Amino acid sequence: MRALAGRNETALKDALTQLEGAELVFRRGDPPEATYSFKHALVQEAAYENLLKSRRQVLHRRIAETLRDRFQTTAETQPEVVAHHFTQAGLSEAAIDWWIRAGDRALDRSANNEAIAHLEKAIGLAGGLADGPDQRRLRLRLKTTYGHALLHGRGHSHPATIAAFARARELAAEIEDAAARFSAYYGMWLVSFVRADLAPMREVAVACLRDARRSPGMPAGGRALHVFGVTCWFQGDYAGARRGPRSA
Repeated sequence: MRALAGRNETALKDALTQLEGAELVFRRGDPPEATYSFKHALVQEAAYENLLKSRRQVLHRRIAETLRDRFQTTAETQPEVVAHHFTQAGLSEAAIDWWIRAGDRALDRSANNEAIAHLEKAIGLAGGLADGPDQRRLRLRLKTTYGHALLHGRGHSHPATIAAFARARELAAEIEDAAARFSAYYGMWLVSFVRADLAPMREVAVACLRDARRSPGMPAGGRALHVFGVTCWFQGDYAGARRGPRSA
């Protein structure tokens, strides 16, 4: 609170004491570990609405940056809080980045519906992004993560999952980062694999392998070989699956 209010210790304590005396807020515990809460949600709403929108955005930005820079453990364990404040601050790129982090963390806990909800908030912001290289990479990262969340939460063959990875593949064609493209390709390959859709499987497998050959140090190179081998096996090309690709 001191970092957000920009006041020294004495001034902050005096201000909080006045709020307590007016019974607008209640305190639990003793400073500096005290927790303050509004007497009623309507009081909080009235205080919030009384601020100019520009002032609210400044405060939201300050909260998000303070959590990010000074309370990193909180930011890492509750990225959705940082994402919310960047969203309310009107900083879409930062908000999308943190909503993706929130989605990834939810996926790590197998909270698939929660991940989908976080990522859909980011998708709602993505339409307002500029069209530069960084923004295209961010869109691809968002759509790929969303596809994986849908894959786990709705299933490989769900229309939304298929559409998400199809869009991710379109976005992947617009960027030069092979490692970023691979995640989108792999998701699309999984969808085709589960549906036994051989032609898209082969097309994506070849694209994965082409990227791996053009970027020899890419960590996903082994996975690209795996994708190609499984595709050959699924097509009945057992010799090709064992031998590996001659060209791609």
